[in-house]
Amino acid sequence: MEITRLGAERIPELEPVFLALHEHHGEVSPTLGGREQRSPDEAWAFRRRRYETWLAEGGALWGAERERAIVGYASVQLASGYAGWRTGDRIGVVETLSVLPTERGRGIGSALLDRVERELADLGVDYMLIGAVAGNEDAQRLYERRANLERVGVNFGGPVRAEPQK
Repeated sequence: MEITRLGAERIPELEPVFLALHEHHGEVSPTLGGREQRSPDEAWAFRRRRYETWLAEGGALWGAERERAIVGYASVQLASGYAGWRTGDRIGVVETLSVLPTERGRGIGSALLDRVERELADLGVDYMLIGAVAGNEDAQRLYERRANLERVGVNFGGPVRAEPQK
């Protein structure tokens, strides 16, 4: 297996790996703050556009390839650091980390995160964030096993209400 930086021309190759993650998310969290999951086609079209935008804004994609087929990938964008904590002016935000189900448990996710961290360090970025869907316990365990990462927040989501809460 080899991990390589991917350009925008390789985004279409990510579709099956993204859709595996989309399916997994549907299994572990059928709704998100009361919202149903998008169809696979709609989800991929939405995410594909985001990858194009993030790459144009200086983000990056790394693919784990076996025999020239992508079996996992990580997507990272750069964001402003926190005002209240010494995170530096820029932080790395891992937007997607996905590995095909047949390849999970082989260290590919860890290898992708190692590569992401090396590349961020080369850019002078010294802090990163990565999130997981609440029900995705396998991802949470992966991140908790990394000595440099710790749980730093909790997100809440739900529909916007026009009327004040009582």
